[in-house]
Amino acid sequence: MHTLQIEHSVESYDIWKATFDSDPLGRAREGVISYRIYQPLDDPKYVVVDLVFEDSIDAEAFRVMLRDQWKSAEQEGLITEARARILKQVEAQQL
Repeated sequence: MHTLQIEHSVESYDIWKATFDSDPLGRAREGVISYRIYQPLDDPKYVVVDLVFEDSIDAEAFRVMLRDQWKSAEQEGLITEARARILKQVEAQQL
């Protein structure tokens, strides 16, 4: 499993979430098998998203697509300080 971890500031969580829910990049079609959205308890204008993929090739392709989408979102002032990294799961345990 590989996770594309995305984080950035948002001008409005509700506007960002509506855009996320509209799924403009077609997450399932591009190999996303699950996702999780987080927010820091002390910062409602910041999001961290984990998109889970079976392999790193799909994760990297999605990261490239995402960077293109971010350009317009940043120009519109909807997000700032966007960054993404691909994480390889090396261990998991349910306690």
